[in-house]
Amino acid sequence: MIEAVAGLLKDRSRVMAVMGSVDVGQAHSRLKVAAAAGALLETAMASQQIEVLARLVKRIAVRKESIGIEVRVASIWSAEVATSDEDEEIALIEVPVQLKRCGMAVRLIVRPAGESATRGVDAKLVALISKAHDWFERLSSGRCDSVQAIAQEEQIASSSYVTRVIYLAFLAPDIVQAIVRGEQPVELTADRLIRMGPLPVAWEDQRALLGMSG
Repeated sequence: MIEAVAGLLKDRSRVMAVMGSVDVGQAHSRLKVAAAAGALLETAMASQQIEVLARLVKRIAVRKESIGIEVRVASIWSAEVATSDEDEEIALIEVPVQLKRCGMAVRLIVRPAGESATRGVDAKLVALISKAHDWFERLSSGRCDSVQAIAQEEQIASSSYVTRVIYLAFLAPDIVQAIVRGEQPVELTADRLIRMGPLPVAWEDQRALLGMSG
């Protein structure tokens, strides 16, 4: 998701398309602000990335063939999160995916020799990814104003744990769909994923690190 949002912010033509009618000076200023935000998303620490995404992203919708990311246009040039949904302008990013329905029960798969082992659907891992999206939605919607607030709501002693979980909301869509289908590497568990800490921003680097590059 970070790649998709950063791509929007750094694409001058797409930013101009959602900018509306402004004078030349204001347009130039807004293009610089958007590009800077895109660059920050690609290079910042995990906590900063979460802060920027919470301000920009209103909603993430997972559909059968795509993930829709709704970006608050006004928040691209403002440091404030909109407090009202009325007349709020949204830029929609569509990330193509292919999802298949499968059960939540853990299943054992016996694969022929030579093929990479997978775990089958890991309910704990799927629940962790779902929790990541839920907690990120609380931040982006303003229901919670900080990771500390989420930690307090969930009665979790460490807010750093909340940060690590939220960062999983930015996994590449194909990694998420592989986990939902139970096609992740056998060694990839929920506990291991949390212990790895913030994952790389680039989806390609995520795939390589998690052993899911193909």
